[in-house]
Amino acid sequence: MIAPRFPTAGKDAVTLHGPKGLAIVNGVLYAADIDTVRGFDLATGKLKTAIDLSGLGARSLTGLATGADGILYVSDTPGNVIYRIDITAGNSISLFAQGPGLAGPTGLAYDPRHKTLVVASRNTGRLLSVQGDGTIHPLLGRSFVSLYGVAFDRENNLIVTEVERGRVYRIRDYSEVEVLRENVLSPAGVAYDFRHNRAVVTSLKGNAVFTLPLDR
Repeated sequence: MIAPRFPTAGKDAVTLHGPKGLAIVNGVLYAADIDTVRGFDLATGKLKTAIDLSGLGARSLTGLATGADGILYVSDTPGNVIYRIDITAGNSISLFAQGPGLAGPTGLAYDPRHKTLVVASRNTGRLLSVQGDGTIHPLLGRSFVSLYGVAFDRENNLIVTEVERGRVYRIRDYSEVEVLRENVLSPAGVAYDFRHNRAVVTSLKGNAVFTLPLDR
């Protein structure tokens, strides 16, 4: 059920052009929206902040993840860029990683155990690890086809979506790959529901959201 106060474009002076990635930090819902990251009060739906990245050349912000100590990471897929936003320091923006090695970064997930950012590459179908200094390394010895979403479950397994093949995977210890669901219509964004131990996945072409229990 969608709460009546959930932010909707055109209502209560809310501006949304094409929101994709979402993240919640300290009661604020952040949305990656084309070239701006917008923050909404989770309780009221009111706009609290708009972090404009257009001046840095942002073209299509996609993935959004929270790191340690109030840091947001946001990917720009066509720009091959990941930005770092420090929400504890006046929403200061810096370049975290950039270059063709990112190959169309989409979904992001922060791994606090290794202090790295996990990145799904749409163009190469690879999972990447970006270190704190911005260096990029492959995570697995294999590639997929057109990855999109990535999230950690409560056992630190990765849940990953593959748009073109219509699959949702679980990856244990960055090595063991398991197909959780096949024949899904363009699975894209993914989030993890800790309370019910399930993945929540969006379907781009299906215009739908479905849940996938992980108790198996």
